[in-house]
Amino acid sequence: MAFRQVFRELVLLCRQVDLFGRELLAVDGTRIKAVNNKDKNFTRGALSKFIREAEEKRVGYMKRLGEGDAGAQRVA
Repeated sequence: MAFRQVFRELVLLCRQVDLFGRELLAVDGTRIKAVNNKDKNFTRGALSKFIREAEEKRVGYMKRLGEGDAGAQRVA
């Protein structure tokens, strides 16, 4: 396992700086499931599409705001 060497080096470092007296050492064995579904996974193409669509929505929103402001000025 890739982490085995890291843990060994951590234990050696802790011993060198006298962080524990070797009575007990416990490592949390929590396992975390990786999430790689389509809603959370962006390829370069998907990210470019997302950015392009967001920009189009922003431009449309700003246009509607401008039209609303122009209409409000005519009424006043």
